[in-house]
Amino acid sequence: MAHNLSREEIEYFKDSRGTLGVLDFNKLPFLPRRIYWIKDSPENVTRGAHAHKLLNQVFLVLSGSVMIDTFKGLEKQSFNLIAEGPVLMLEPGCWRDIKLLTPDSLLLVLCDREYEESDYIREWEDYLEWFKANEP
Repeated sequence: MAHNLSREEIEYFKDSRGTLGVLDFNKLPFLPRRIYWIKDSPENVTRGAHAHKLLNQVFLVLSGSVMIDTFKGLEKQSFNLIAEGPVLMLEPGCWRDIKLLTPDSLLLVLCDREYEESDYIREWEDYLEWFKANEP
């Protein structure tokens, strides 16, 4: 399942010096074990294009705009995320296609597990087969 976490998960403090954003990990549904970010992606290039069997992730746009198309089986949801907007939570079993929409886009991703190649499903047909076998 994919869904936005409430806007209150992140606090923003703005004044003449700029903006300070705060995300306390105790407000997340898991304790992060890994963090990575995506930036400088050429226009119309799709990142992601895979699913995870076990990994939970939270996607947070720090600048710019990012489109994330998610699939739970064949059910599609699209999320247009912007800086200082809602954050997206992706549970295991969701396919994702990610596009950075503006040159200044910076996407931060928090994960509940370390990198495990065996957790990835990288081919769409393999994903559909895995999903059918693991539907709740």
